[in-house]
Amino acid sequence: MYGDDLFDIDEEEVDDRQSAKTFVETFYKVYAYYYVKMEPDLEQDVERLRKTYCTSGMEEKYVRLKEELKWEAPLFDPVIGNADFDAFWYKSLQVSPIAPKGCFVVSYGYTKLRVCTQSLKGKYRISDIEELP
Repeated sequence: MYGDDLFDIDEEEVDDRQSAKTFVETFYKVYAYYYVKMEPDLEQDVERLRKTYCTSGMEEKYVRLKEELKWEAPLFDPVIGNADFDAFWYKSLQVSPIAPKGCFVVSYGYTKLRVCTQSLKGKYRISDIEELP
């Protein structure tokens, strides 16, 4: 059908060793991929990514934010700053470095997030995510 090619995105692998920027780019491409594909096991897939590639402090923050928003926005995902990730946004996904070192602005569509990383045993992990105005 017309427009189906918007959903034909390549599945990537998270590269957590090369550089913090490469890590954030590949993490978000993989995370967004699951939302675009919208498979029945979406929640398990993104949870696995969070548990693998986020620090324990970020995981705790994620749980806290989900709890705070459960009545107001039950489907909101703090990692993407939205309730879902539309296929139309995928090509606009950008990662730009900001201060301090290891932090980035992740933007797509109308959403902007401040994402910070931490190196643990030679692998990068997401240590904080904050929605930007």
